[in-house]
Order: sequence, then C-alpha cells, then structure tokens
Amino acid sequence: MSATEITAISTSKASSSVGPYSQGIRAGGFLFCAGQAAFDPETGHLVEGGITEQTRQVLRNLQESWKQGEAVSIASSRSRCSCLTGSTSRR
Repeated sequence: MSATEITAISTSKASSSVGPYSQGIRAGGFLFCAGQAAFDPETGHLVEGGITEQTRQVLRNLQESWKQGEAVSIASSRSRCSCLTGSTSRR
C-alpha cells in the first residue's frame, strides 16, 4: 500500500485560519476545507451586509483556497458543502 501525500494549503487571498488550523488540506485527489468564516482577507474583519454578503465572502474565500490547492473552480467542480450555523436550538 502506498502512502498518500498530504499538503496544507495556504493563500493570502482567503481569510487566514483562526487557531492551529489550515485553510485546506490536499490529500490524494481530494481537497478538504472546513471552518470557513466570512472574514475579508485584506482587513481581517467580518464582512458587513448580513447573511447574503457573508455567504458570498465565504464562497470567495473557498474559491481562493481551491485555486491554491489546484482544484477546479466552484462553477465547474463537483463539490459537497455542508453548512452549519452557530445555533444549537432545535424546533
């Protein structure tokens, strides 16, 4: 069995990771990104404008991480995205 090469992904064009995390991990033919937030990479601040603009910023950050990880763009790739909110309340 051969070992899979694992590479941490980092780019200044996406918001930096908070804590001991990386923007992404490339392992074999996969690129894993997690814990995304709507931070502007130029200012380091959470973008204003509500959920719509924050969602756009998260997707821009993901796209830059994907480019750095040599993955294809969001528009032309097959991707799986799970979105979780900070809310723990259940109805």
